[in-house]
Amino acid sequence: MLLLDEVHVTPADMFRNAVSNINAHVKLGLTATLLREDGKIDDLNFLVGPKLYEANWMDLTEQGYIAPVQCAEVRCPMPAEFYNAYLSEQVHNQALLGITNPNKIRACQYLVNYHARRGDKIIVFVDDIFALTLYAKVLKAPYIYGGTSHTTRMQILEEFQKNPAQHTIILSKIGDTSIDLPAATCLIQVSSHFGSRRQETQHLGRILRASARDQEGFNAYFYTLVSEYTQEVRFSAKRRQFLADQGYSFKTIIELEGMDDLELVLASAESQASLLRRVKQKLSESGAVEVPLLRDIIAGLTPYEKSIVKRELLKGYDECVFDIIACLPSDIAYLIFGRLDPLTLNECFQVSRLWRLHARSNVVVDCVVEAAGHTCRLPDPSKSGLEQLHLLNSRDWRWFHCRPVVSKAIPIFESLSDLIVSGPWVAASYGRHLRAWRIDDSVRLAFSVREYSAKSLAICPLGAHLAYAGYLRKVAVYELATGEELFSMQPVVDTVDQVDIYGEVVALRKRNNTVDIYNWKENRRLGRITGQEELCLGKWLLAVTREWTVHLYQTDGMLRYSLSLLSYMSGRFPQRGRRLKLLANDAAIRVFLFDSDTRIALTIDAQRMRLVRLSVRYEQESRVLDAHFTRSLSMNDSRFVCLKNGGQRAELEFPRPNSLFDEHADGTGMPLAAIDDDTAVLGFSNQCITLLGFRKA
Repeated sequence: MLLLDEVHVTPADMFRNAVSNINAHVKLGLTATLLREDGKIDDLNFLVGPKLYEANWMDLTEQGYIAPVQCAEVRCPMPAEFYNAYLSEQVHNQALLGITNPNKIRACQYLVNYHARRGDKIIVFVDDIFALTLYAKVLKAPYIYGGTSHTTRMQILEEFQKNPAQHTIILSKIGDTSIDLPAATCLIQVSSHFGSRRQETQHLGRILRASARDQEGFNAYFYTLVSEYTQEVRFSAKRRQFLADQGYSFKTIIELEGMDDLELVLASAESQASLLRRVKQKLSESGAVEVPLLRDIIAGLTPYEKSIVKRELLKGYDECVFDIIACLPSDIAYLIFGRLDPLTLNECFQVSRLWRLHARSNVVVDCVVEAAGHTCRLPDPSKSGLEQLHLLNSRDWRWFHCRPVVSKAIPIFESLSDLIVSGPWVAASYGRHLRAWRIDDSVRLAFSVREYSAKSLAICPLGAHLAYAGYLRKVAVYELATGEELFSMQPVVDTVDQVDIYGEVVALRKRNNTVDIYNWKENRRLGRITGQEELCLGKWLLAVTREWTVHLYQTDGMLRYSLSLLSYMSGRFPQRGRRLKLLANDAAIRVFLFDSDTRIALTIDAQRMRLVRLSVRYEQESRVLDAHFTRSLSMNDSRFVCLKNGGQRAELEFPRPNSLFDEHADGTGMPLAAIDDDTAVLGFSNQCITLLGFRKA
């Protein structure tokens, strides 16, 4: 059995990988806060299992398992000077001004003194480290944050539990979980992580286990201090939604009675002005580093992704500085960072701890290193992604830049029906001609046979075989070197829309969306699968349905793996022109699914049949004609054809470019295209077939 405490963290990337690598017959998860702000909480259904039991907090309170709590939100007006400074600051700086609001500090001191006189044990939560030390000095209380040593932590917590004189401790967000303080009876929340419902609930949980909860008339106290007319008001309303659903009610306190009559800190205008100067100095020293490129990248996101970004902005979109990364779901943050170049990503390390965590993630580093020019493998497999990123930044590793060179233009005077390239072979069907060429140092015609127009062509990557499916329901396999027909089926009952070949296996996708799998050498059927829209054959048979579910089959038709892509598609579900590519070895299976403007890449562990990595990218300015993993061939609105090799981009120069594009000027027609590791082919009906070689610089 695998027992998971705080199971709500499991959908995070690192925990997800850990849970997937542990074999267990039974998985049981426990949590008091079944919440995530990134929308991944539903992933627990397949990572662990369905929810079996949920207790109502009010029922637990009545039964004496947790303490009754009185909850209150204390509104703290800001002095005029502080509020003017707040309005003039940029978004990422406003939070600190809200936390260090002098009236909030005074309210916190008032509440601490009041509950200390009652004999309560008080926890004060402050997320910002600068503000945490300021509150600790004002309250004369010990504090714990990430930099506090383990020994010191234990001493402070033991003193708080056992020493009646030590009535207050101050905690950063490290106190959210895994700290048991049954002596605590009062909690004051000065600041928290934006609108996180989970954190609000976990803060409340610090006082629910109060050891005095069995005493008659006992109440624990939970206060949230909010600077009035700031972002904190909106965040506070969002945070308490879960607690309200559990039956807790919040009282709003506009003024703490008698606070002005007491001698509290920061009462004079001079002391408040001095504090404001200190806060401004802190902001100027640690202001976030702007990475201008991020603005352009966010502007290029899909409408759905952009709506997530806009929803989380704290001010208008045009005014924002991109410290709003902290507000975004991790998958959107990874998408943004993954589009940066190595040098800009290196700058992101300097912004904040959260930015550094995102920028150092394997998902981001692999994307950036790959896009920098490493299409097949990373520079040095023995080095980690971050080490390779360092090599790129220090220019110790120089990758090849590829530029396209027109090596042959083959004139054709008939309608081109299909075009395919694989390794040194190129095949095309136009008019009544089925022809193949071999590309070595030169381009030579390998064979030419008379066949009706092809609906689909495929070249076997293992041997020199060509699979052909014609409009007149004929399926055949040819020897590329000689043009000999090795296998033929005619007539096929249903029209074959797509054919693929790998070794001795050929797969046929028919118009009724069934796929028949044959051993063409033995002329026997191996299996049949149904409901598939596109297929790709390799060591495995890869297929995708109309509902964007990817299926992985053995070549005998046995299903081994399925994955629905709907949750990864950001609301975009194009239904036409989807194509698949597949690379596989004994360790991993790489799948590439793309259409004219969407590219999805996923890696599957071939041993355990589980998803290792998935990424979705969108083309913003051009239509993809064909792609082969990191290399793609596309056409933009100006009818320029561009080659992208990883992050490198080059325009192609054609002979007689005007005549090539004249008939496609209205945008209704697109040239046929095929691309492989070393060759690209473009075909224009009634014009020519252009072969392109990639020359390494």
